Amino acid sequence: MADQDAAPQESSTELAILASNLQQVQHKIMNQWTGKGLDQFLEQYQLSQEQWLQQATDEIKEIKGRLDQLHEESAQNKEAIAIQKRKADEMKLAIEDAAEKRQKLMFEKEQLMKEIQVKSKEIKDEKELLEAQQNATRLRLNELNKAEEFFKDRLGLRFKKLDSENLQFVFTNIDPKDHERVFYFTIKVVGKEYHVTDCSPAVSGMDELLKQLNESNNLMEFVVAIRKKFKKGL
Repeated sequence: MADQDAAPQESSTELAILASNLQQVQHKIMNQWTGKGLDQFLEQYQLSQEQWLQQATDEIKEIKGRLDQLHEESAQNKEAIAIQKRKADEMKLAIEDAAEKRQKLMFEKEQLMKEIQVKSKEIKDEKELLEAQQNATRLRLNELNKAEEFFKDRLGLRFKKLDSENLQFVFTNIDPKDHERVFYFTIKVVGKEYHVTDCSPAVSGMDELLKQLNESNNLMEFVVAIRKKFKKGL
C-alpha cells in the first residue's frame, strides 16, 4: 500500500520538473523570438539575405557580361571567318580568271607565231622572186644596151630609155623616099618576159613575133623581124 502511494508522488514530481523546463523553454523562446530579439534576428536575416542577393546579382551580372563578351567574340570570329572566306573565294576566282586569260593569251601567241612564220616565208619568197625579176630585168636591159651600137650602125636604129622598165626602139633609113621618117616600138620587160606596149606604125603578126621572142630570148632576131615588117608595110 505504501509502495502504491510512493509511485504517484514520483510521477507528480517528474511532471512538475517537466512543466518547469517547458516553462523555461517557452520563456526563452518568447524572449528571443519576440520583441527586440525577433527584430534583431529579422534585421540580421534581412541583411544577410540582401548581401547574398547582391552577391548573387553581381555574380549573375559578371557571368552575363562574360557571356555577352563571348557572344561578341563569337560574332566577330564568324564575321572574320566570313571575310576570310569571301577573300579566299575572290582570290580563287581571280586565279581562275588569270589562268583562263593566260591560256587564251598562250593560244593567241601560238597563232600569231604561226602567222608570223607564214608571212615571213611569204615575204622571203616574194623578196627572192622580186630579186630574180630585177636581176632578169637588169640582164635584159644590159643586153639591150650592149646591142644598141650594133643596131644603130647596121639598121639605122637608136634606143630611147623612157623609164626603168620601158625601152623604145627608133628606126630611120627604112623609107627610101624619106630616110628621116621615124618608125618605133616600145618594149617593157616584166620579170622574164618581154611585152610590146606600143608600135608605130602598127604591124601584123606582133603577138606571134612576141611569143617567139619570149621562147627564144633572141632580141636581135625580133628587132630585125619588126624592121622587115615596117619595110613591108610601105
